[in-house]
Amino acid sequence: MFVAVIEEIKYIRDIPGELTEKAIAAGELRKGAVVGLFVHPVENEKNSVLIELKLTKEGQEKAVKKGFNVPLEPVGDRYVMTDDAIEYILRMQNRQKNVETVENEENIASKPTPKAF
Repeated sequence: MFVAVIEEIKYIRDIPGELTEKAIAAGELRKGAVVGLFVHPVENEKNSVLIELKLTKEGQEKAVKKGFNVPLEPVGDRYVMTDDAIEYILRMQNRQKNVETVENEENIASKPTPKAF
């Protein structure tokens, strides 16, 4: 297993490349879809590769976004998200929400308090 960072969604198998963004918006990323992704390992941003990822479970499509870290394992000539991928994704989303909450609280605390008349 390794954790990869998604750089770009290149294509969805059986959908013309020029329609990829529209297909994503229409919900074509779902269980059973094979997606072409440019990714790099978390530890090394310089080694970008094109892989095919097969979505094997409901909910995995939520992790297929630019900048997301996804745990992968090879199966034949494709990759799949590891069995604990959903838990990993939820944990990362919660961590990001916590960071955003702290940043918002810091922004609120740094603003001057309005003076009463």
